[in-house]
Amino acid sequence: GVVSPGWFGFSSGGTAATNQDAYQACVASLPSTGGVIIIPPTGTAHQVDDSLTHGSRYVSVIGAHPDLSIIETTAAASLKHGLIFSKSYSVKNLTVKTSSALTVNYSMKAINFDSPATASQHFVVDNFKSTGFNIGIYADGSSSYNIDRGSVHNTSVQVAGPASSYVGSCLNMNRITQLDIDLFTVNQNACGDHAVYLFGCKNLKIHKGKIRGASTSQSQAIKIVGNGAGGSSAVYENWTVEDVDTDTCFNGVLVSTFGTEVLKNVRITTVSLKNITGEAGIPGAITVTTSGTSRIRNVAIDKSHMENLGYRGLHVSMASGAFVDQISWTNSTAYNWSTASSGTYS
Repeated sequence: GVVSPGWFGFSSGGTAATNQDAYQACVASLPSTGGVIIIPPTGTAHQVDDSLTHGSRYVSVIGAHPDLSIIETTAAASLKHGLIFSKSYSVKNLTVKTSSALTVNYSMKAINFDSPATASQHFVVDNFKSTGFNIGIYADGSSSYNIDRGSVHNTSVQVAGPASSYVGSCLNMNRITQLDIDLFTVNQNACGDHAVYLFGCKNLKIHKGKIRGASTSQSQAIKIVGNGAGGSSAVYENWTVEDVDTDTCFNGVLVSTFGTEVLKNVRITTVSLKNITGEAGIPGAITVTTSGTSRIRNVAIDKSHMENLGYRGLHVSMASGAFVDQISWTNSTAYNWSTASSGTYS
């Protein structure tokens, strides 16, 4: 149950096709339930030419260090992801990158964990680095919420693609019951959409992050929303953003609910929002909205610093019949807002 693709010919000097076959042979050698795959620490990239798949197995893919254990794909085609999982997994001490930064949107993901068929799944990504893909780390528990827990820790992700808006984020995680993102650096690299994009998560915490480059028109540094417009009636518990530094992004932090959803607590604390272009439709560096007849019980914003903003610092809006029950904004500083609108925004 503990194997290395190096035993099957996986080599930093091997061809991408040979390494691809070796890796898949390594996976096939595991028991049907799964096991551990050890990536050799050569310090030089192991090239592959297609997605690395793991079948219906519980798998840990473990390297020695992101600068030593490196998987590099030469593929540049639709849905040619780095690593694909369909059951609970962990990825640690590893770099997954493209051989050349993508310039076309192929929806290629560094890690893809999409709609597992089995309930109560989870994932851990730790000490991980990715560059060159259209999307970094992706997970979706589906409408059944089959991903119970997700943990992303100590990661660095930079995406790539055309300088236009499309579905492509450094961290894109959806419909997870409990999600923790901690100690991360992401660069949206002026492409795709939102640097951190989370929808429909029941409990989530974003902690200690550095966000850059979400500068494409309408991009958010952080976008946290409910499970889609229309008929969603989900109940969410706590959404927390803390110790986050954003700079040079089109928009800052957006929180939004839909349908008849209820969100109990939003807490945004100790955040720095600098050089936010903004737009009239989403005017706040921090914007909180409720649509339909949805409801947010408590919004608490504390220890925020806002500097060089196109429009407004904090903006809260509610559709007719939608509510935000309590708003607290404390211990905040703001400098040079409303730069795009001749000072007309408070």
